[in-house]
Amino acid sequence: MMGSSVQKLSTQAASRDEATVSRYKSMLERLDSKIDKMPKVPDFPKGHEWLNTKDEKDLSLGRELKNKLTVVDFWSSCCINCIHVLAEMEHLEKTFKDRKEVAFVGCHSAKFDNEKDLYMLKQAVIRYDIQHPVFNDRDFIFWQSQDVNCWPTIIIIGPHQKVILKVTGEDNQETLEQMIHAALEHFEGKLDKSDLPVVLEKDKYLAQTDSQSAKPEALREEQIRALRQNLNNPGKVIAIVDTEGLPYPDTTDIIAIADSSNNRFVIVDMNTNKCVDVIGNGKIGFKDGNFQEAEFHHTQGMTHFVNSKGEHCLMVCDTKNHCIREVNLHQKTVKKVAGLPGVRGFDREGGKKPAIEQMIASPWDILHLGDGQFIYANAGTHQIWMLDTEKDRCYRYSGSAAEGNYNAGPTDSQWAQPSGITLGLWNGNPYYFIADSESSCIRAINLKTKEAVGIVGGDSNYRNLFAFGDVDGFGFKARLQHPIGVNYCSLNNQLYVADTYNHKIKVMDFSQEAKNVPVISWIGTSTEKNPRVVDGKKPILNEPNGLWTVVKGGEFKGILVADTGNNCIRMATLDGEVKTLEFKGIPDVRETIQNCDNGVCVPNF
Repeated sequence: MMGSSVQKLSTQAASRDEATVSRYKSMLERLDSKIDKMPKVPDFPKGHEWLNTKDEKDLSLGRELKNKLTVVDFWSSCCINCIHVLAEMEHLEKTFKDRKEVAFVGCHSAKFDNEKDLYMLKQAVIRYDIQHPVFNDRDFIFWQSQDVNCWPTIIIIGPHQKVILKVTGEDNQETLEQMIHAALEHFEGKLDKSDLPVVLEKDKYLAQTDSQSAKPEALREEQIRALRQNLNNPGKVIAIVDTEGLPYPDTTDIIAIADSSNNRFVIVDMNTNKCVDVIGNGKIGFKDGNFQEAEFHHTQGMTHFVNSKGEHCLMVCDTKNHCIREVNLHQKTVKKVAGLPGVRGFDREGGKKPAIEQMIASPWDILHLGDGQFIYANAGTHQIWMLDTEKDRCYRYSGSAAEGNYNAGPTDSQWAQPSGITLGLWNGNPYYFIADSESSCIRAINLKTKEAVGIVGGDSNYRNLFAFGDVDGFGFKARLQHPIGVNYCSLNNQLYVADTYNHKIKVMDFSQEAKNVPVISWIGTSTEKNPRVVDGKKPILNEPNGLWTVVKGGEFKGILVADTGNNCIRMATLDGEVKTLEFKGIPDVRETIQNCDNGVCVPNF
């Protein structure tokens, strides 16, 4: 949902507006006169799972939440707008952390089949560091009881178990905050101050992996190998090969990993698998400077370039900070290039301010084009944007900012949370191939005409963003489920697709002249529940987000896969065999020194 305002960092100081609070108190007083005629909110359905509660205990509006102000966020883990609203919820939780009369609950009403699975939802709750209880409304029962019709929606339930406020979309943080202030005063003396039985899933996970019950012998060898990488939901991966002048001795080949939930980037020597650099200290925040002091918030896409001084650099997506930043591998420095830290932009055009002042929204993937130009997926506004460092501007390249699957020119086309971008050839013409996640499509933009075209997935009704599944084939008959990554290999003219929620890598062959190109499943399976790491010819992946074809010395060496849900990087060869890479020396973000011995880092089993 779009607007004209901005979303601030969730850590900003609380701001109480007396005039607004007074107005909302008057509204609540008027509501009292008809409260008896209003329907009660039905309780959360039984038989559905809860997360972030002690012993997975279910919560009840008539028990734990009785006589509280209950703020309920209806969300879906796939939705970029919902992810933005999680920051608003975090701000509210911090603002009212000492007011136990206020309870926060997430009602996860999943769009995709994959999201309904408890294991996948638990991963999302940990990944997004959600601090409040989450109810798995997999059948939309609670959603329907409140006549919710879009993500995200937030309601506030009063101590009388009746809704006192309902808002939809983003940018409602101030409204919610002032209403809570007003309601606390209006219902003073009627509110319960007892604690909720909250135990975070991330703490349960850490306790499990640090306990004796999680000894290595209880896990498969490749699962142990994955855990030992000290990565946390790696989102994107790229390789820089056959490259002279890299600032690392005795190598021309490196792998760069967006260690997303550790809020950093990791550089590994491809030939020795040794970690040679860590960019960022792992703390959530925003800070430029050297690699040790730099701070990011949910790192994603990267692209390599050489600056005017001949220094090797990365341009990177600092997604939750809504910024693009430059990493200089020689100087070991990080600096902001575009965006305002922590400010979610709603600008649909751009280009009117220096890039460093331009508001952007959740950049997810980026590609260097040369001559100071970079194209990137501005997922938060459902658009493709261009960054021109020579002109010091970033601006809309394709997309009206309406969410949809509409193929047209730059101003009229509609995208749906584009999350991956790569450059390749189709019938001899250059195209940007794009993983359009929320439409579950692979789409493209013709560089000559700038027209968007559909290739596989989706529906002929461009408003239908629910045409998903797992079906190989052509055009609208093909089905994908929330693809996040794409990479084109110029050696064999193949496009590799991370079909994320199907836990698969799929392939499209553009080597022949063809108007239509099918998508074909290659590795992975969508039928495995709890898809833990399995190597070999029948591999199991878990929500792969990024991938990169490695061509060295003119030969195809394999495909790097960011196996996000399994917290590791995998290598797939052309015969379909997959191996989990075992890196050396990537520090544990929690225990950098204590957890490493002679360059080998392992978790505390």
